[in-house]
This record gives sequence, structure tokens and C-alpha cells, in this order.
Amino acid sequence: MNRAEITSLAIKAQQGDKAAIEAIYKEFHEKVYFFILRIVAIPDTAEDLTSDTFSTAIENISQLRSGELFIGWLYSIAYSKCEGYIKESSRSLAASSSEELDMLIEGSKLNEPILLPDDYAENEETKEQLKSIIDSLS
Repeated sequence: MNRAEITSLAIKAQQGDKAAIEAIYKEFHEKVYFFILRIVAIPDTAEDLTSDTFSTAIENISQLRSGELFIGWLYSIAYSKCEGYIKESSRSLAASSSEELDMLIEGSKLNEPILLPDDYAENEETKEQLKSIIDSLS
């Protein structure tokens, strides 16, 4: 499909032509999918973001200033969806990492008091024996 045909389809889509919207989807779905896949590297996520891209494009096609700008506009939506996904993923990762750290700290012995050999011994003689054994270690 050449640029003039794409421009014509974009103008028709702006006017609510469902056949034009379908033709645009068929023409660009795979291209947008692989563009997104290169960024996010997860096929299922790329498919979801591709669907989101086309949903957003269809909902906002009236905002397109010129049919000639359609391709760049579509890819800018796709890129924006990728940015949002990456930002949300990094927030989720940071939150889950923080939660995991809290769970590890709670489940670990980090909050327990540190006992020195003297604390284990009940009498002076046992303390001296423990100290002597520990001191002899290399």
C-alpha cells in the first residue's frame, strides 16, 4: 500500500468508515506488533500493546491533523504504549522487590538479637572454655 492510499484510508477512517479502519488494521497490525516486540521482547505483551495501540488510534483518529501524518502518528501511539508499559513494569518490579525484601527480613533472623559466646554459657567456667576454643580457631 502506498502513502496516498494510506492517507486516503486515514481520512476515510476519520469520517467513520469501518472498512477503512479494517484496512488500516490489516495493513499495519503486523508491522506495529513487530515494532513493539522489538521494544518489550515479550510476545504476549507485544500483542496486548498492539491491541491497545489500535484501540487508542481508533478512539482518537479525529485528532489526527492530516491523513499524511497517519503512519508517524500510529507509531508514536505504539511507542507511547511501550513507554507506559516499561514504566509500570519498573514500578511493579520496584514494589515487588521492596515487598520481597520486607518478607525476607521478617522471615529471617535479622531481627533476632546477636548472641555472643558469652551469652550461651551459664557459668564462668563454661564461658572460659568457649573463649579458649574460639581463640584457638584459625
